[in-house]
Amino acid sequence: MSVKGLAGTHAVNGQHMHLDGSVPQSLLPLRLRRVPALHTQLRASAGVSELLAQAADLARVECGFARALVLSVTQGQLVAPPSGALGDPASEDLRRAVLAEPVALVRDTPEAELVRRGGRTVSDAARPRGRSVLAERLLLEHHHYSPVVVNSRTIALLVVDRSLPAVLGEERAWVDLFTSLVAIALGDVVLRLRVAELAQEMQHFHSSTHALVRLATDGAIELPDGRSASRQPPSAGGGRREDVRPLLGEREWQVAELLARGRSNRQIAEELVVSAETVKTHVSRILRKLHAHNRAEAAGLLARLEHHQAPFGRRD
Repeated sequence: MSVKGLAGTHAVNGQHMHLDGSVPQSLLPLRLRRVPALHTQLRASAGVSELLAQAADLARVECGFARALVLSVTQGQLVAPPSGALGDPASEDLRRAVLAEPVALVRDTPEAELVRRGGRTVSDAARPRGRSVLAERLLLEHHHYSPVVVNSRTIALLVVDRSLPAVLGEERAWVDLFTSLVAIALGDVVLRLRVAELAQEMQHFHSSTHALVRLATDGAIELPDGRSASRQPPSAGGGRREDVRPLLGEREWQVAELLARGRSNRQIAEELVVSAETVKTHVSRILRKLHAHNRAEAAGLLARLEHHQAPFGRRD
């Protein structure tokens, strides 16, 4: 099997060769020249899913392997992210296998140890050996795992595999360097998305402020009748969604919809592909804007609005 590889070489069954058929002593200097271009290509991804799919395709070609994929680390499992079909059929078969049945991170296996170490550098001799549940599940042959580490935490695992030859030390080093580029690009992409989301929130701030002022000045004045000591949140507006809608931004509406359905912060974070801290911030804003004392009170109000009105995400 031949695939297009580095300039002046082809990868034949994963072995890079010169066009005259000879095997180069070291491809590392040539590969290092590719680092700026690879980083630029990776960080240009529109989103996280696109980046992970592109990382798998680039790893296969640039590192000289027959199959490659990136698996997310989630709740003690390796799972296939919803990145869409990979460009290579053999790699896509691996992705579909994990998508159908995630792989548990079993203690003392190579994959579990790499995740546990959080990217701490180790020598080849100290790399975890032994039985790999992931390799057995996917029928991997000569393979290498490289952790994608962001803020000292392993969030994904790059998996590369081929039939022959065995993966040597220099090749493992190049795969690890490529994975570092993926981690850096991932940080760039996430930061870009968060800045865009923050800009949208800032734009929404003005209309949200006007809506709050309108509720304060135009809302009906009711005297307490003594039958209830609890204060009805002024944002409830008698259960009208149109009174609440202007208060929340697009992302806050998405969080509010899931909050009304009883989702936890972690579940909301996984569904919206954001961090739990980001969800916590959104929930705090929702509670403040709805004048709710806790998430249960806010969820009750939102659930009533969802029951009587169109879903939160829809725009008339």
